[in-house]
Parts: sequence; structure tokens; C-alpha cells
Amino acid sequence: MDLSRIPSIKSRKPKKRVGHGIGSGKGGHTSGRGAKGQKVRNRVSAHFEGGQNPFYKRIPKVRGFKSESSVLEVSTNQLNRFRDGTNLSKLALIRAFGKKASKYRFVKVIKGSGKLTRKLSFNGINFSKSAQELVLASGGEVLK
Repeated sequence: MDLSRIPSIKSRKPKKRVGHGIGSGKGGHTSGRGAKGQKVRNRVSAHFEGGQNPFYKRIPKVRGFKSESSVLEVSTNQLNRFRDGTNLSKLALIRAFGKKASKYRFVKVIKGSGKLTRKLSFNGINFSKSAQELVLASGGEVLK
């Protein structure tokens, strides 16, 4: 190691001192701020629009919250509308009971007040324990 090979510590240019006279390196009396006006004299926030109603106040307000992962719940007594031996998937139940298909991500079958009288097979649908027992008791099958 040789002392002549050590790089200079002062490798960056010093920051220009704005607003310190003619010889400061940046402008003279205006210091890069242009001529007269509000922006010269004090700070103006980035979203300020000169007294006009700002953009974030002009746009309509979005109220409420709707979950992206909404669940369509189907009770077992609603399933009696299908024929015996029907193979039901998530999409089939959404088309039958959901108003808007894109709204629902999951389908869950829950136990209803009535009895399930049909033998149905389900593919890729979530069940409550009591609803699953009811489907199996009626002769249906549950596939995951």
C-alpha cells in the first residue's frame, strides 16, 4: 500500500449555497427562483392550484367498502331445485344463486331449515360440517 495511491477524500463537489449573494455559485439576488410572486416568497404545497378547488376535492367520494373475497352462501334446502345426480361446481352454483358472477370468489354450502332430498355431487365447494353430513346422508358425494 502506497500513500500516493489513496483516492482523495474530497471526491464530491460542495453543495451550492443558494441565496448567499452574487459569488455563491447559483444566481444572484433571485437564487434560481425566478422573479416576483408567491412561489418566490414562501413555500406552496405541490397540490395547491392557486385558490381553485383542488383536484382531490373535485372528484366524487367513494363511500363504503366491498370485500374482494366475498362468499356466496347457499343453504341445503335451496339445492332441491337441481335434478338427482347433478354434478355441481362453483360456477354452476354462482350462476344459479349469485346475481353477479365476478363478485363471488368462494361458494359455501350451509345447512338450511329444510331437508335435502336430492342426490347431488359437489366439486371444489366449501361446506359447513352439518351441511356436509346432510349431503352425505342424502346419498350425495363431496369432492375436493
